Amino acid sequence: KRATTDKVRVEENVFDNVLWFIQQFLFYHILCQVILTKSNQ
Repeated sequence: KRATTDKVRVEENVFDNVLWFIQQFLFYHILCQVILTKSNQ
């Protein structure tokens, strides 16, 4: 039973890491878009 709980914990960690990566990517992507639009004006 302990092995299954460890596996679930690992999968949750992977999911958290993916969410964190997506948040970082979106943040920098939006930041770059804003900088580009301001520099073009």
